[in-house]
Amino acid sequence: MRKYGVFVVIAAALMIIIAGRMYYSEKLASTAESAQQELAASQSAGTEDTEENAEEEVMEEPEIEEEQEVSGEALFTADELEELTADIPAEIGERITERLSSDEAVSVLTVGSRSSADYYNEGVTPWPELLEESLNEAYGEGVFTFNNVSFGEYTSEEIVSQNRHRGLADTTADILLLEGFNWNDNLAVVTGEDAQENILAIIDTASSENEDLITAIQPSPPAFETSIYPEQIEKFEQFVEDEGFIYIDHWEAWPGIDEAELLEYVTEERMPNQSGHELWSNYLIQSFVTQ
Repeated sequence: MRKYGVFVVIAAALMIIIAGRMYYSEKLASTAESAQQELAASQSAGTEDTEENAEEEVMEEPEIEEEQEVSGEALFTADELEELTADIPAEIGERITERLSSDEAVSVLTVGSRSSADYYNEGVTPWPELLEESLNEAYGEGVFTFNNVSFGEYTSEEIVSQNRHRGLADTTADILLLEGFNWNDNLAVVTGEDAQENILAIIDTASSENEDLITAIQPSPPAFETSIYPEQIEKFEQFVEDEGFIYIDHWEAWPGIDEAELLEYVTEERMPNQSGHELWSNYLIQSFVTQ
């Protein structure tokens, strides 16, 4: 009887073990199948995401604008161009006519101090931008392109000695409109002779790879109730003319340095306010188009 009981126990244990192995095998198979299904789904989703991303990248490619052609012949006849340039400096007039006759834009590089930019972030539109807009209204959209370089509060001495002007050698502009940095030099007591040498160095650099560059020079804006400064400007004008460059005397358009009205065109820092930039720009127009 005891042997029979032992046999029953052993048989029951074997059945439990066999049943457990079968359940475990089924569980493993089920788990493996689920994992394969999840992997397949993940790969499918990844492929779809990749395709979607690729579509997005294609959509995000920037549009390349076609180059605008400027046709001087289409805009003006030879007689009209002659009339538009009749009363401006001969060199500038000839270059404008040459470019428009060749269906090319006229490129102007303006180089100046803080007076040629919105240096104090006051929201003013500086004279280079105003001048470009006015000239394109006179000649046609896109005929003139301007690039403005402002050296802020640096003197002509600092610009040259620190090689801040060397980037100007890359210019391909037709016309260089250069400010004399007179006010910055005045404040830092840069002597007239040194200032003149610095101006020549800046011009030499700008024209080093561009021998056909036309250079026009203008003084810094006037400053209220100054005495030595106006004398410096007079000597500067003589220097420019002696060197054979075009001199643009926009001081003619401003109120006199001893007139309180001048304060209506400048800020507390003695820089042009919006009215000053507009006055300056309106005067410069006559050097590029007959009024």
